[in-house]
Amino acid sequence: MTRPSGALVALCFAMLGFHVGVRAVQFSDLVPALGLTPGELGLASSAGVLAGIATLVVGGLVIDRLGRRPVLVAGFAGAGAAFAATSAVDSFAHFLGASVALGLSISVVDLGANAVASDYERTAGAHAMTGFHSWFSLGAAAGAASCAVGLAAGIGFRPAFLALGLMLAATALAVAFGRLPQAARTSPDSGEAERASILAPLVLLATAVVFLCFFGDGILETFLSTYLRVDGHDAVLAGGVLAAFHAASWGGRMAFQRALARVKERTILVIAGAVASAATAAGLSAPAGWAAVACFAVVGFALSPIVPLGMSVAGRAAPPGLSGRAVGFVTSVGYTAFVLSPFTAGAVADRWGLHAAVALAAVTMAAVAALGSGVRVERRSRERVRRG
Repeated sequence: MTRPSGALVALCFAMLGFHVGVRAVQFSDLVPALGLTPGELGLASSAGVLAGIATLVVGGLVIDRLGRRPVLVAGFAGAGAAFAATSAVDSFAHFLGASVALGLSISVVDLGANAVASDYERTAGAHAMTGFHSWFSLGAAAGAASCAVGLAAGIGFRPAFLALGLMLAATALAVAFGRLPQAARTSPDSGEAERASILAPLVLLATAVVFLCFFGDGILETFLSTYLRVDGHDAVLAGGVLAAFHAASWGGRMAFQRALARVKERTILVIAGAVASAATAAGLSAPAGWAAVACFAVVGFALSPIVPLGMSVAGRAAPPGLSGRAVGFVTSVGYTAFVLSPFTAGAVADRWGLHAAVALAAVTMAAVAALGSGVRVERRSRERVRRG
């Protein structure tokens, strides 16, 4: 069997990350432009993710039957339209509606990208999820860096979000006509297998790890750049900290992809969670702005392998042909963290300040380290596949 092509998978992850970098940095321009409070920003973010969970549940149920391509095309096209709408918002109500529209679409992009990455792993018989997620980090770093430069030049969120919408629409066309990895054949007893895929202990443990990582990540993506702006730092530093975070995450995923050949996955998870927690606390205590950038770069490096390892474990623990179902379950439960974390951190920020809100991320990262010690995985093997 020839090794499958991963180019289109890498593009999906790169664009998924690029949208995260652009959106996170441009929040620091959108919030003052619309006069939003931290609580309103958290509410809109949570509402978008809540809408996304609905499409994740449906998508997880049908992706192994319909195939990956239609899910990804619909997701990228819908996300492009949502960002075009976001570029024209002029009130909290409009922003809330655009956030819901984005959540409905981008969640299935996340599902589809992780499903095709799991297909690649099964077909190639090798660990590749962390490597694919490195493209997410590279895209996020590029998005954050370009927006930091744009903000310094006076280019605000409206043209940035419109350009992003066009890029996502173009990606939908690439997926529609490009070559995707093949998906494993569904086992005959699909009903029993689907239940087993969800109840497998490794799938449940992977779900908890991904949830906790997403909880802390959701806080940082939503509030970190705004926290630095409120703390008196300029737009370049506020955007630069997220660019550094994602650039370090890209480097970390490249490094951890190679380390997985020698180091146990549970060891990586324990160390990653502990270092990320300590670095977050250090970043919040840093006396100078660029010292905080360095600390949060360490956070990005340390967090980088956690979600891809969780997705990889879940995909491999599922019965043949049902990796999409397992990945969909992990993703949908993990996405509830993006509902809870902005809302919770926004409420904390309104009462005790943004410093206390961002500090919540350190707690969840420490919890990842505690759960990571329980991860046990089996060796991978190639499986019979079909066009996905």
